[in-house]
Amino acid sequence: MTVDLSPVAGRRRLCAALKRAREDCGLTQQQVASVMDWSLSKLIRIENGSVGVSTTDLRALLMHYAVTDSATVDGMLELARAGRRRAWWREYRDRLVTENLGRLIDLECVASRLQIFNPSILPGLMQTEEYARAVIRNLLPTPTPDQLEARVRVRMRRQLEVFGREDPPHLLTVLDEAVLRRSTGDAATMREQLRHLHALTTRPNVTIQVLPFGAGVFQLAGPFFIMSFPDDPDVVYTESSLSEDLIEGNGRIQDYQRSFDAIRRSSLGPDESRALIEKVTGELR
Repeated sequence: MTVDLSPVAGRRRLCAALKRAREDCGLTQQQVASVMDWSLSKLIRIENGSVGVSTTDLRALLMHYAVTDSATVDGMLELARAGRRRAWWREYRDRLVTENLGRLIDLECVASRLQIFNPSILPGLMQTEEYARAVIRNLLPTPTPDQLEARVRVRMRRQLEVFGREDPPHLLTVLDEAVLRRSTGDAATMREQLRHLHALTTRPNVTIQVLPFGAGVFQLAGPFFIMSFPDDPDVVYTESSLSEDLIEGNGRIQDYQRSFDAIRRSSLGPDESRALIEKVTGELR
């Protein structure tokens, strides 16, 4: 079995398999930790994916769970190796990728559904290179040319990691109409971006809706990003020009989901939104 996964994908698949194996044996985490002579927190961190597991520890766990099939063992060992690899974005950690943004990058590439609302600019996953440069050029503090190009590379790599998967997630995005009409870069940049946006609407796993000016005022905290997974709770990512935040395991996630659903209900449908994107593109001179 050959595993070509991001570290977080390998880790999440492995921890889910280990949890199932333990439960199939009818064992509690405390019982396993005691037998392995580990702290309970170590096993908890392995099972929730917050840390990787060495192949030595993994072999010992599998032996305790009576998992002996060679193909299964080899596959789980390879997942463990994938989970301990260095994530690609870590080479950009010098003020370009914060820990929270890195965590977002890890999670979005294994999510089954991504729901994004942005009232000001297009989400990074939908930006062309030139549009991304125009956006990043206006960041504060102003990036150097090298920093600007590095940020663009990170943004383009994120798109590749998400949309280049064998099983890409369903991307459901709601954009404020102002995003389509706000000049970002020159007219050629905006035309290219809007044409790219229109092309994305034809993908079976992408749904784009526009919140029109006529929908009235929505009082919102700002852009947010809801990530859903097959076997794990949703995670929310919020961002501004000054900070990013990840929200996990609390009631606020439902608040964001309700807000997103309300915004969608007031938005144009996918066909109407596609028509508006075409109209705005045609108005550019």
